[in-house]
Amino acid sequence: MGRVEQSAYYIWQLKGFKPTKKWLKNIKSEVVQVGFPKVEGLLNGATLKILINEEKFICLETSVPIDLIEFTKWKEALPVLEAKSRIKQALPNQTIADSIKLFDVSTQTPIAAMLFIVELKKMLDNGNL
Repeated sequence: MGRVEQSAYYIWQLKGFKPTKKWLKNIKSEVVQVGFPKVEGLLNGATLKILINEEKFICLETSVPIDLIEFTKWKEALPVLEAKSRIKQALPNQTIADSIKLFDVSTQTPIAAMLFIVELKKMLDNGNL
């Protein structure tokens, strides 16, 4: 996650987009990300190389090294937002099919979709669905 988080740090410095830090139970780690518009507008005048470019996820590499001490301070200063349960947002006492039907994949990140599936599996394992 370090390189992705460093991309977020660089974009935060460059454009001032709001960073969020969440604790993800399934990977037992904090993850920092920033939301931003289309990558074309982002690269204007910036010295960036796209490493990964997916619909809702971009990882960048800078030609200028990131100051790791400042990056660490920045990351540690961000408050941790509690990750919300995607299943609980759908409907708690529904069938698997209903939960999947209510989960809007088009508005979720790949990580959110993966966490949704992990939660469905846990509920199946515990006999809750």
